[in-house]
This record gives sequence, structure tokens and C-alpha cells, in this order.
Amino acid sequence: MYPVDYATHRGISRQAVYKAIAEGRIQLVQGKIDRAIADREWAENSAPPAAGEPSPGEAAPAGASYNQVRTLHQAYRAQLARLDYEERAGRLVDAEAVRTAAFEEARWLREKLMALPARISSLLAMKSRAECARILTLELRRALEEAAAAPVKKAKAS
Repeated sequence: MYPVDYATHRGISRQAVYKAIAEGRIQLVQGKIDRAIADREWAENSAPPAAGEPSPGEAAPAGASYNQVRTLHQAYRAQLARLDYEERAGRLVDAEAVRTAAFEEARWLREKLMALPARISSLLAMKSRAECARILTLELRRALEEAAAAPVKKAKAS
């Protein structure tokens, strides 16, 4: 049986089944769930929620009591508080901000490298092949070292 079918069989969310598989609390047999084996493993490897309360990460069952919904709500609030703490402690960063910063740095480096031919073409005219290679190497190294130091400069300026 598939995880979705097993979730229906147990009356739980499919996410809870996938989590149990990921944590090794239930095993797949040839890519599927054997209901009898999974039921036994679920009972052996899963701690039941206290007094019928839903586990964090699971949706409240239909017809859940006020206390069950409140407990679930409090669990979500605790998770959000933990994420907020870790962000403020510097352990978490905004993924979009990282993507934007990486894009800006890559664009800055691209512009720097694309400007090299116009800037050094007059230096390369009438030079030997070895001298051209030396000048190009120096200019590329300079551009890459500036790019490597640029985030440090920006962080110190902030």
C-alpha cells in the first residue's frame, strides 16, 4: 500500500507517515508499506500523543476538541518562537536575501570581468604572447581578489 493509503488506514496525515518512514519508525517493503508490519512497527516505535492530543506537525482531526486544537496551536507557536530565536541568534538567514546577495555579487563580478578587455587592450597591443598571458593573469587575479574582498568590505560598512 502507498503512504497515502496507509495514512487513511491509520486516520493520520500523510505527512506523519512520510515522517515516520524518514525517521525509520516504519519500513518500506519493495517501495510500499506492508500494513501488518507497519502497524506493528508504528506501535513499537511511535510514542502516542498525550491524552489524545494531536502531535505537532499534524493537522487537528475532524471534530477535535478545543483542548486538542489549542495544544496544536501552542505547538506551532513554540516552533515559530524557536525559528525566530534561531534567526535572531544568526543561525538562520532569509533564503531570498541570500539569493539576492549572491546574484548581486555574481553580477558585480561579471561586469568587472567583462570590462577587462576594453581596459587592458591597449596594454596588450604589441606585447609578446608570454607578456599578454602575464598581464591577463594579473588583471584576472586582481578582479577575483576584489570580488572575494567585496563582501567583507560591505559587511564592515554596514
